[in-house]
Amino acid sequence: MLSQVTGGAVSLPLYFAYHILWVDSAEILRVRDTDAASALPFSFLLGAIFPAILGLAPTWDGPGSRSPGVHQRYLAFFQVDPLWVALIQTLLTKAFRWLRSGQVAADPGCAPRRASRWTQASYLLAAASSAAGHVYTAARIYTSTDPRTDLVRMKVPYPPNGPSGGLSHILARSSFLFLQFDVPIYEFASLAWAFILLSRMPNRPRMSNLTLAFIMVIGYLTIGAGATVSLALYVREGLLPEKGKAANKDGGPGT
Repeated sequence: MLSQVTGGAVSLPLYFAYHILWVDSAEILRVRDTDAASALPFSFLLGAIFPAILGLAPTWDGPGSRSPGVHQRYLAFFQVDPLWVALIQTLLTKAFRWLRSGQVAADPGCAPRRASRWTQASYLLAAASSAAGHVYTAARIYTSTDPRTDLVRMKVPYPPNGPSGGLSHILARSSFLFLQFDVPIYEFASLAWAFILLSRMPNRPRMSNLTLAFIMVIGYLTIGAGATVSLALYVREGLLPEKGKAANKDGGPGT
């Protein structure tokens, strides 16, 4: 919610910095709640992807366009998508837990693996949705003959008050400012966060930090920052231990 109030360019770097400090001071294990993990991809689809589709298609400029007022009402619905995701996640988790309560108890030792697979499925879903948006946008930019959609003009923050020429509409100017300032901060902060998390995994594949950074840069250039970060978290989830150190010593269950 802080992201919606102050903007992700302010809140995301703060969140990532706090999260790294927390990871350094805690023992991070794989997800063990199968019901919550299995609900997560559905919560993401219904609470985030669906409102985004409502807000972005059709566009507010071109055939079948909306009026600016209608478009802003759709975006207002999308602004509180963290609430929709949290609400749907809570309800679906309770529903899955209730359904499972009437079934024969499964092997408890398999629960962490099932939960981890559902969590990784959520990361793959996030990667696919991010990559689709990135590839579509890049294709439209490179195939467009409109000089207003030039990659440098859209992504380089100069002049500081937004691009000049042909952008008298306030919504169009605000979109360019978002692309030029907010999005690069999102991308680089997210990539740096994912790189730090992966580089600190003791059991990661044997590669240097330079190789890891090179792979992530290639991912950023081809499928985008969001998909690259989601795939990095997918890999990290598979590297997280299932049991804590104390449990491994005495043979008891993990925390």
